[in-house]
Amino acid sequence: MLACSLSAAPSAAVAVSYPAVADSFVSSVAPDKNMGTWGRVRADTSPILRAYLRFDLTGLTGTVTSATLRVFAEAGHPAGYQVRAVGGASWGETTITYRNAPAPSADVTSVSGAFKANAWTSADVTPLVNAAIGAGGPGAISLALTGTTSTEVVLYSRNAPSNRPQLVVTTTAADTSPPSAPTDVSATAEGPRRVDLSWTPSTDDRGVAGYT
Repeated sequence: MLACSLSAAPSAAVAVSYPAVADSFVSSVAPDKNMGTWGRVRADTSPILRAYLRFDLTGLTGTVTSATLRVFAEAGHPAGYQVRAVGGASWGETTITYRNAPAPSADVTSVSGAFKANAWTSADVTPLVNAAIGAGGPGAISLALTGTTSTEVVLYSRNAPSNRPQLVVTTTAADTSPPSAPTDVSATAEGPRRVDLSWTPSTDDRGVAGYT
C-alpha cells in the first residue's frame, strides 16, 4: 500500500495601513484647552504634554505578527517618545483636555528612539494590538504618546496636509482548507532498489509545498 502526506505552502503575510481616526494632545498648563483640530501633536515631560491617537481596526482578520505605529516628525529629537496603552476609546477628538483625558498606562510599551526632522518615526505596538483583539475582537484602539525628556516632541497629526499618522498591521491568515488528496497514485518497480511514483497533483488555495 502506498501512503502520501502533504504539506501546504506557508501562509502569506499581509500588511494593512490604518489611518488615525482621531488624535489630539493635552497640556498641563492649559488643562481645559482642546487641541484636537491642530495640525500637530506634542509630547513633553515639563510641562506635561501627551498625545492621544485612536485607530479603528474593524475588519482585521488573521493572526497579528507585527503592528507598527508610524508618525511623521516635524522636528528631530534625541530620545523620541514613549507609547503607552490607553484604557477605553471613548474620548472625543474635539473635546479631550488634560483635565478629562483618560490616564495612560503606567507601563511603557515601546520607545521610538531618536529621530530626525521631516522623517517618519516608528514604534512597535504589537502587544497593544494583540491585547485589544484579545479583549473583544478588532475595533478601536487608543494609544498615548508621552515625553522622554523636557525637550518637546512635535509630530504631524491627522489634520496635517500630508504624512498623517498610521498603524501598519501585518497578519497571516489561518489556513483552514487542507490540500486535496492526490489521485491516480501508481508505483512502478524499476529495479531492486528503485520505484518510480506518479500521481495527479493535489490542489490547494495557497499551494502545495511538497509530498512525503
